[in-house]
Amino acid sequence: MRARVVHAIPGRVRIRLTDVDPTALLSLRQRLSTLPGVQEVRANPRTGSLLLRGDAVMPQSLTSTANGLGFPLDDLPEVRPLVDHFLDGFDAADVGLRRATGGQLDIASVAMLALLGTAVVQIVRGRFAAPAITILWYAASTVLMARSVRRAPG
Repeated sequence: MRARVVHAIPGRVRIRLTDVDPTALLSLRQRLSTLPGVQEVRANPRTGSLLLRGDAVMPQSLTSTANGLGFPLDDLPEVRPLVDHFLDGFDAADVGLRRATGGQLDIASVAMLALLGTAVVQIVRGRFAAPAITILWYAASTVLMARSVRRAPG
């Protein structure tokens, strides 16, 4: 029996096992649920997978336990914070926008222009108080953040 981590985020790991019968899978679920830091283990006999949740659940911490239980883990993925996955998508969209506009626009520029446009609309409508000032503040902050990122060393 071999096992592979198919998805992992801090506190949640899904393991897919090959050549495992439902009885063995349920036995593994029972044994894994007694580990310190594991709060929940779900077994899915149809897919041959185990879902582990808990404070100390990380693929790297499960390696020796899995070996001891007879299902060595293959191909441990790097566990990254969820925000990193969001930023990867954001960066890809930014690169695509720069490529599509010949480098003239990036997401920060579009956000700043949208916020400035919204602020102008609020001012034209006579709403000088919080909405226009807040939107101008966000537009300025966007510019300053983009500027500091571009000037950062490296």
